[in-house]
Amino acid sequence: MSNDQIKRRDRAAGESTSQHSEARCENLLLVLRHQCVDGSNSDELYEWALRWLAYPLQHPGAKMETSLVLQGPQGSGKSTFFDAVLQLYGQEACEVDQDSLEGRFNEWASAKRFVVADEVSPLRCSGLKQFITSQYLRINAKGSPQKEERNQMNLVFLTSEAMPLELADSDRRFALVRIQSKPARDLQRAARLELEAGGAVALRDFLLHLDLGDFNERTPAPGRASGEAPHPILQRALFMYAAGSDGVAAVLIRGWPALVERVQQEVAGDDWEELLSHLEEWRGNADGMPTHYTCDLGGDWLSIFRITEGEHHA
Repeated sequence: MSNDQIKRRDRAAGESTSQHSEARCENLLLVLRHQCVDGSNSDELYEWALRWLAYPLQHPGAKMETSLVLQGPQGSGKSTFFDAVLQLYGQEACEVDQDSLEGRFNEWASAKRFVVADEVSPLRCSGLKQFITSQYLRINAKGSPQKEERNQMNLVFLTSEAMPLELADSDRRFALVRIQSKPARDLQRAARLELEAGGAVALRDFLLHLDLGDFNERTPAPGRASGEAPHPILQRALFMYAAGSDGVAAVLIRGWPALVERVQQEVAGDDWEELLSHLEEWRGNADGMPTHYTCDLGGDWLSIFRITEGEHHA
C-alpha cells in the first residue's frame, strides 16, 4: 500500500455505523503512525501494528505470539492511542504496572484479552513468560484456590526507559517501536478530543474492517529499515573492525551506514544481513549498551568495535 493510499484510508477512518455516528479516529491513527514511522522506520511497521491490533478483534480469543513494546520519552503520546484500545475490550482489558506483573497474586489476569503494561520494561520484569508464550495461565487469587485458564492475553508495553541491547530483533517475543520524537501538541490534543467524542467506537469499526491479507498470530514484525543500526547508540557511533589475519582497520569509521558499506565491500559482501541476524552476538557493557560484535566468517573472525569518544585520543 502506497503512502497516499494509507493517508486516504486513515483520513476516512472511522465513521461509525453505531450510535456514535459522528465518531472518528483519524487523529488517533495519526498518533500511532507518527510513533511507528518517525525516524528510520517505515510504514511497514505501522501496517504490521494495525494488523496486530485488528487480528484479535476479528478472531476473538486469538493469542498473538509477539508483544508490542513502545519505547519513547514522556509526552510522546504512548498512552493516548492505547487508552482507546483498552476501551474496545471493556472488562476483558486492563492496565497494569510492574508490581502487578511480578506480584504473587494475579487475579487481574483472569479472562483478559488485552493488557497495557504502563511504564514497565519487559527486561526488568520477571515472570513474563507465562503471559506472553504460555498456552495456559495459572490464576492465583488471594483467598481462593489456584485455577488454570486458556491464555488469550495480548500485551502492550509502554516505557520511557531506553531499551538495552537484549531486546533485539533476535527476540521474536517483542516487536519494538522506538519513538524518536513527540507528536505535535495539536495532534495529541485532537486525538484526545476524538477519544472523548467516541473515537474508540470508530477505531473498533476501523480495525474490524481492516484487510488482514495473510496476516495471522504468528506473523513476525518487520525487520529494521535499511541503514538502521540494531541499537540507537550505534547509529552515529565511531567504529573500528578486525577481519581474519588483517588485524584492526586503521581507519576510524563514523556512523552505522558508513560501517555497513565498508564491511560489505571489504569483508562480508552479501553475507552482511545474515551476520546481523545474530544480534545476540553484540556484546554489551554493564548498562546493556553494545561495545563489540564478533562472528565467524567461514573460519575467519570478524570483530567490530564501538569506540567511545572518551577513549579516542587521535
